[in-house]
Amino acid sequence: MISEKLQNQIGDLRGSLLKLKMSHVKGNAVLNDVCASLNAIFSDSVKQVIYTNNTDKMFYGMVVMPIIPGKDIINILMNNEQYIITQVYLELDSKLFDEMLDLSIDEVTALVLREVGHMVSDASPMQRVKADIDDYLYKENTTIKISDCVHYIELLSFGVRDAIRKTISIFEAEKGSQIDQFDIDCEIDSDLRCAMNKIDNNGYNYNSDIDNKLIFLSWVLRLYCNVLKYRIQSLHTLKKGIELTGSELEKKEMKNIIIRLERIDDDSLLTESSFLDSIAQTFKDNSKKMKIQGIQRYEDDFYQLQFEVNNLETSDDAILILHSINSRMSVLDDFLTSEELDKKSYDKWNALKTKYNELRNSVSKNKVYQNKTRLYVNYGADD
Repeated sequence: MISEKLQNQIGDLRGSLLKLKMSHVKGNAVLNDVCASLNAIFSDSVKQVIYTNNTDKMFYGMVVMPIIPGKDIINILMNNEQYIITQVYLELDSKLFDEMLDLSIDEVTALVLREVGHMVSDASPMQRVKADIDDYLYKENTTIKISDCVHYIELLSFGVRDAIRKTISIFEAEKGSQIDQFDIDCEIDSDLRCAMNKIDNNGYNYNSDIDNKLIFLSWVLRLYCNVLKYRIQSLHTLKKGIELTGSELEKKEMKNIIIRLERIDDDSLLTESSFLDSIAQTFKDNSKKMKIQGIQRYEDDFYQLQFEVNNLETSDDAILILHSINSRMSVLDDFLTSEELDKKSYDKWNALKTKYNELRNSVSKNKVYQNKTRLYVNYGADD
């Protein structure tokens, strides 16, 4: 049973959403009240609440967009530490309050609580997407290109954040898996079921039969690994996406990526500027030594991981090991492509990367991994 304090806080949220619904002008004052009510429940996790008058686009319900510093994204993806999202933007679709949909204010409140709560309550949103990325890297036989992150970090960040929000969203969930223990503990499961039945009956829940969560992330990872090849067609795709979406948050994100891609000309993709080259040369030798020191332990790590692969017991173990392998392969790939190595050194580290790739194949072919039923892993500390 939820506490009296939480009951009162949910009541305040309900009141602020009712005021929003009844208000003819959805101005900052009423939106700030919704934001304050949510922050009382979720410890100042909502940076801003946006209301979008969606008259001519498809229903999207709401968008809870995680805020993740771009400079941190590679580090988050590469290590095994838990990452809990602490801040989000919330965008409300005007069609949530549409008279034809006829959602009660309790049902709208439940949807808002559910969407924000699932994003900021624990580390599972990022962990699930990290596991999905590891699966993609294996299937495409590729790695995260560390050296490219200076130029394309915002692109990768948007792909990850979009995947996270779709992974946790009830509007993207398959029928039968929309309600979980969090919703039951918060005593909003009944209102959620009623809300989703109304949304389904109005034909709004068009994504429930499509695994839409990773389509955009897969597209981003392909572009991220080869901007030169896919840049022009990607600009067309993004501009088309802006025309189709009703979400102002999504439009803003896609416009940001378009600006960044348009600022990249073909010459800059092929060569670094002379200014950056002169700076890079200053610490290049020291950087190379640090990289060698870092990857030398990967030889010992390989045999430890090989032992663990040979003794896999659970799907969670397999997913965690796959992540460790992918992280090491990304570092080795970056080292091989960014450093000037003699043939002996290149062959040595390339052979180690090949061994890791073979080990990755062993994990993914293991019945334990193939029979995985969930993508939630309690990542431990990175060793």
